[in-house]
Amino acid sequence: MFYKRVSDAAAMDIRDLAGEIWRSVNGEMPLDGRDSEYISWKESLPRLIRVLQDAGLGNITIAAECELPTGGRIDVVLLGYSAADKKPLAVLVEMKQWSCEGIELYDNGYTSIRVHSSHGDYQSMHPVCQTDGYMKYMERNHEGVIDGRLEVKSCQYLFNFAAAKKNDLFSRDFEKYRAAADRMFCMGEENRFKEFLEGLFSHEFRDDPEVLSLFFDSVYRMTDLDMDVFRNITEQEENISLLEDQIPITECINMAIERLLSGTLDRKYMFLISGAAGTGKTIVGFKLLSDYCRMFREVRGGSRYRCAYTLPRSRTIKAVLDGIGGGMQTVFLNNLRGDFDLLVVDEAHRITGFGADSGYVGRTLNSAGIVVVLQDDRQRVLGSEIGTVDRYRAFARENGFVFQPYQLKLQKRAGFGGYVERIDQLLYGETVGRARESGIEVRVCDTLPEMESLVNGKHRTNRSVKYYAPYCWEWKSRRGGKEMDIAIPEENPVFRKQWNPYPVEMQFSWYTDSIDQVGCIYTAQGLGYDYVALIWWEDLRWDRRDKKWKVDFSKVTPYDTLLAPTIKDGADYDEIMLNIYRVLLTRAKKGIYIWFKDRDTREHFKEVVLC
Repeated sequence: MFYKRVSDAAAMDIRDLAGEIWRSVNGEMPLDGRDSEYISWKESLPRLIRVLQDAGLGNITIAAECELPTGGRIDVVLLGYSAADKKPLAVLVEMKQWSCEGIELYDNGYTSIRVHSSHGDYQSMHPVCQTDGYMKYMERNHEGVIDGRLEVKSCQYLFNFAAAKKNDLFSRDFEKYRAAADRMFCMGEENRFKEFLEGLFSHEFRDDPEVLSLFFDSVYRMTDLDMDVFRNITEQEENISLLEDQIPITECINMAIERLLSGTLDRKYMFLISGAAGTGKTIVGFKLLSDYCRMFREVRGGSRYRCAYTLPRSRTIKAVLDGIGGGMQTVFLNNLRGDFDLLVVDEAHRITGFGADSGYVGRTLNSAGIVVVLQDDRQRVLGSEIGTVDRYRAFARENGFVFQPYQLKLQKRAGFGGYVERIDQLLYGETVGRARESGIEVRVCDTLPEMESLVNGKHRTNRSVKYYAPYCWEWKSRRGGKEMDIAIPEENPVFRKQWNPYPVEMQFSWYTDSIDQVGCIYTAQGLGYDYVALIWWEDLRWDRRDKKWKVDFSKVTPYDTLLAPTIKDGADYDEIMLNIYRVLLTRAKKGIYIWFKDRDTREHFKEVVLC
């Protein structure tokens, strides 16, 4: 965490200042003076500090790269006391180096901003949208703000963007942000920015750590708005009736919650709920949080809930859950602070460690009276992911938890039937008991045009349709380019698509409705669609002669920068690849269409799954 008094920061050599900020984010990694993040701070901070000095605000504190529990990172936070009432005040500042010539509005089914820079092109959210998101989190979930002890405001500073062109940033879909235009300051508006800050902050010198502690140390707190989200989701028609294997699990954990709230629970408990895709783990987690809310009000009164729904660092599913939740802010496990009655950890197989090298994960788990872990050993898709049943059992034993594992087996997703069992038989050789109907439409496509025709037909009447593929193609369009990433075959392709959009915050629009872009494993976990079209490539193929799966990581690792370094740490590489395909094969609720690059793999799939 980087913060200094403005006057102290102004006295530093800018290279030292930028380097200190860079190291606060990147730790002991060697600093290359050509690093774009480092260069950005060298160029931007002196301009902001100059405005603050001109405003006579050398007494306030400037903090940079402030990460929120929700995963967002605020460029700059100014901390001081309000000129109006001397109350602790935090001003969130989004900094942009954009020039007028360096951006264009880009329509890809939704409007985003394409930025052209010397470090490559990329897509960005609107600056007002970014600060609005930070404000929404602070106002709903930051304890100091909720309790009225800390006031929060926001603004944006685009120091290279000509003020005469600012109106361009409030046109088209961005007209909705026009009411916030007076809080955006561009090149040539430094005097207006100075006056804005002068009007906010007290000039009185106060060497008081109260405002720093309020901003940095206040805990994340769920509110009735968040609880309404969980209650609404669990009371939707498709979720209201728990299946027979979910009911006893929920009742058992609720008894422990009731004892905890009444003060009669004498031990910490870790309940681990395992289950394949579609067994309803997340719904059980939401139901427990909703029930906790009800019991808390009955037993303790009020709404100072001490609970959290949290994820390991999984930005795509967070973006989707935040979108579905209508403003609910999902938090990352290693960013949580404070003590909890109840902690629900979803996608818990993705955890990469419990110790000090994994942030606050172990400490956060230990801070809760009851921890509910929702996981699936067979959804680990990186060698570094260690969230297995055995690892959680060991953690519970070492830290004094009563450990209670449960297994969900019945399929909650409509129509899943015996499909997952057949996929497990296909990939892991498991014996399937009495044959059951697959439950969903499973179709092997002979050609990619055939698959595309099926997808287009479904999409005309159903927006819950998605393409998926293994990460076997370079993500050329990541920075906002128009180049196609996936071309099959390479010469005279009959199938051409881009990967899903970037940055990750834009993926809710993609999740909601897109068949123009293809998702990979990292945009698949935890999500589901009515129909999925899957490209099965040569990274996993069936060897008919040896009667076993053959894994070829060379098809993936040149492009998958997350997976590549993790297959060197002793993980079972073949199992990781099988898990990747299991996740991709279990995203559909009603139908899945598959095209195979390898003929023997296609025939083996048909023999096992379509028998």
